[in-house]
Amino acid sequence: MKTVKKLLLTALGTAIVALSTGKAEATTVTLKAEGFDSMLNSFFGQNDFFELSFVDSPDDVFIDKFTLDLSREPDAFFDFGGGFFSQGSFGTPPQLGSNSDISAAEITNVSLTNNKQTFTVNFADAAFGVGETLEFGVDTDLVGPMTGFWGFIDPGGAFGLADIMFSVEL
Repeated sequence: MKTVKKLLLTALGTAIVALSTGKAEATTVTLKAEGFDSMLNSFFGQNDFFELSFVDSPDDVFIDKFTLDLSREPDAFFDFGGGFFSQGSFGTPPQLGSNSDISAAEITNVSLTNNKQTFTVNFADAAFGVGETLEFGVDTDLVGPMTGFWGFIDPGGAFGLADIMFSVEL
């Protein structure tokens, strides 16, 4: 059974929710966005700004796909690189963090759609199970209230203030 649930990040940058899997038990998945800036986190090789954790679920339930959607902020976008201070410019592509339980080999596809506002990661069958965490860094721009450098600084809390959505497919 596939279950998709859209969730909002809270103002603190973390969402904890229960997803119905069609069984008597619930699934708990959390997403944390934490740090001074999404780009600087990746640029300096930390790659731990975002953390998706599969906390609890019935047996034999796995995360198949994860999507982070910036479309509630009309000007926000994922910035994978290029020039300096313009859309698609001085950004960083998605990179796994050193504490991630998911390896690059367990990721089958990464896509950027919807005018660079929707970031989706697909996982191999049974790769992302209970107790595992996907830690990663990727640059975003213009998320939440305008901060330093004309909105190019996106701290973790900005994702909650902007009601950024994420979804998982089980």
